[in-house]
Amino acid sequence: MDVSKTLSASITLKFENCDIFMGQGSVIYCWFIEFENCNVQGRCGMWEGINPSNHGKIKALNSQFSDAEFCMTIFDVEATIQLKNVDFYRNFVSIYAPAKSSANSFGYNITPAVNSYIEYTRFDGSNPITLPPYIGQWGIPKAQKSFSGMYLNNLRRPFLGGSAFDRVFMIPFSRDENFTTEFADLHYGIYAVNSDIEVYNCIFERMQEVTAYRGRNYRYGGCAILSRCTPGSGPRFLHVGDDHDNENALEYKNHFWDCRFGVVTENSVNSYVAFNEFSATGNLTGPSGTGIYLKDADNRQITIKNNQFTEQNPNIYGIYSSTAIAISSITQTRKILNISNNDFHNQKVGIYLQNCKGRRPSDLSFLVEDNTFVCDLDALDFPRYQNNIIGLWLNNTANGLIRFNQFYRPVPLASQPGNFKNLVFGMNVVGSTDLTIASNDFTQYGTSIRMVSLCSGTMLKCNNMFANVQGIRLDVASLTPQGKPGEAWDNKWDEFPVSSSPYNRSDGTVTAPVNWFNRGQANSTNAPNVYSPEPADPSVIWPVPNQPSPGCYLPNPFVDLGGRNHRIAKIVSGDIEYLIFPEETRYLDKEFAYYALLEDTVLLNSNPDYGEYIDSLNAIEFGVFEEADELYQNGELLDALSALGLKPEGSLIEQYKYRTREIFMNQKYNDDDRLVEEEIEELGTIAWTNAWVGGSGVFGARHLLEEQVFDLENNLRIGRAIKDKNEAVIPMNVSLYPNPARESVTLFYDVNPKDVLEINILDLSGRLVYRETMKSNKLDINSLNNGIYLLQIFINQQLNTVTKLTVLK
Repeated sequence: MDVSKTLSASITLKFENCDIFMGQGSVIYCWFIEFENCNVQGRCGMWEGINPSNHGKIKALNSQFSDAEFCMTIFDVEATIQLKNVDFYRNFVSIYAPAKSSANSFGYNITPAVNSYIEYTRFDGSNPITLPPYIGQWGIPKAQKSFSGMYLNNLRRPFLGGSAFDRVFMIPFSRDENFTTEFADLHYGIYAVNSDIEVYNCIFERMQEVTAYRGRNYRYGGCAILSRCTPGSGPRFLHVGDDHDNENALEYKNHFWDCRFGVVTENSVNSYVAFNEFSATGNLTGPSGTGIYLKDADNRQITIKNNQFTEQNPNIYGIYSSTAIAISSITQTRKILNISNNDFHNQKVGIYLQNCKGRRPSDLSFLVEDNTFVCDLDALDFPRYQNNIIGLWLNNTANGLIRFNQFYRPVPLASQPGNFKNLVFGMNVVGSTDLTIASNDFTQYGTSIRMVSLCSGTMLKCNNMFANVQGIRLDVASLTPQGKPGEAWDNKWDEFPVSSSPYNRSDGTVTAPVNWFNRGQANSTNAPNVYSPEPADPSVIWPVPNQPSPGCYLPNPFVDLGGRNHRIAKIVSGDIEYLIFPEETRYLDKEFAYYALLEDTVLLNSNPDYGEYIDSLNAIEFGVFEEADELYQNGELLDALSALGLKPEGSLIEQYKYRTREIFMNQKYNDDDRLVEEEIEELGTIAWTNAWVGGSGVFGARHLLEEQVFDLENNLRIGRAIKDKNEAVIPMNVSLYPNPARESVTLFYDVNPKDVLEINILDLSGRLVYRETMKSNKLDINSLNNGIYLLQIFINQQLNTVTKLTVLK
């Protein structure tokens, strides 16, 4: 069917098993239009799009749409959009809500109808836009690339006092994890202006900036989700991930893979980002690795929790490169920020907070708690990462509480360079005041906490610093101006060589000393004094003995808010949720609690559960921790866990995660880093499992094999691709003509295949309906019914290429 200019209808239109060619600049005006098993594409030039009338409806099933300026446009509060198994290719924008709309019956801005849904849909920008724009086209593609999957203006939720419309402000993605929506290879995944949106159950892959689109209103290209407000129009709401914080959180999880930016907001946007996975391999030529960037977030409510941030090869290019969370506020704020229970692995910077201040010290501007920072980057690569590796960086920030965080580097200090203390910081505090830094753990960092430039009124309480090169570094960081003295008490230094430079508990050039409280005599070896600072340089920190400070050592460890005892209580009770490398971290916690209790008999005898805990660990043969340490350092992770009785035998997600981790570590620690055939086959099985089934281990396997897998297409495939040990399978570029086809279809290849080709054709349920060994490049498809099929090409019994075939008779 051809549409040369305008197709207009006030009745219901239904197209089934159709191939529709849209003429240059053509448009469809409709009330209710439905597509099933259709292919709608441009002819000779780009077309305008589909515009439903007020209260109209667009429904599409098993169809694809390409070559449009704004493929589907939402104008009205009651507009309905229902998409299932739909592919969008080569569009400037696929779903568009314009800045101005027709009047609607409720008098509100644009909102999709309550029965709208978007399921199992793919917004793909990998194919270049080759058709020319029509005369008068506003959205003109730059560099032949799509602008965004969705471009949403004024998408607002109406407040109707408890009616069904109260929850209509979200984009209607599916709540079923089997119907994930996918965005790939776009300048923006979702670009929202002055809109209230909710994003869940989505995969965002390879969002990279198209430099031709750079402009004042189109900053932060390569962003999966960008929400911005024009001045004076806020506040707006952005929910990314779980909105209910319940046992069904995984159903709402989003995956961000190799995106330059994951989530970005500008101006007055209240943000809630929870239960998402941000992963960056660093293998792209463009920048990647900025997970969340909230800019000019003044007077906003912000919650970021239970997210995972992972990088395998940190990228140093671009704004906030290799930074998991960056938040900047241009005005004083009040009670805006909660960052908790996130896991960070191998970011250059875990969290960066700039200009986040309360109006007065009593305003708690931010809370950062129970986060885990793990960094095992090789010190020899630090120059490549521009030297500084920082867990938490505070710049011109005030009135916050930072507690119960773990900063951990599983790399022995002996292997680090001499200037390591100036390379890797647990916390870097610059010009930030009135902070409470309490009950945090720092292990094997260069410097635990570095404070620079007038950090007044700061309290350091009950922090544990274990085997760091340097504990507290105070560089021109006066803590006592204007009658606001800093205080420090009951912090613990352990495994710091007293006589060996440059291992210092404290150092620096402060202009005034810190009042450093402890419960014992300075430098005493008595047991109660293990929490004393024992400063190496008394001119920097003055120990004040025998002060009645609150302390961290309380009789009942279960109400103890101190860092070490609080952690031991949680370990023994099992009240810890491990999110990143859980078995490894659980093992390290067991080892820590075991030796801490043996050394501190007072604490051991304070609770009968502690004695039972030690007895249970003693049941394991003597030396098990040393054995596990050796196995772990040699990359034999699962054997180390087996030695402790912790080898995972849980879900498929857990099995895949630990197996890919073990193979990765074997590669890292062995001289011969080539994968053996058995590993390749096993990784192939994992890599060709859908990410929502196999979890984070799927992405790890794809990285190790350097495979690109599109989960929506993979969900319909049978078999899998496995690389040969010595020769990789190179995917062919295949085109079909004609497509749609009626009786036969001809295959054209970019290279002449040397081996025998086998063809499988599957229907959209995944059922094999056709199989043939190719003797020529022409297929007889008379036996196939009308519909859309998936055509697979196998070379030497290995899947090489997947493409779509439409049959129309």
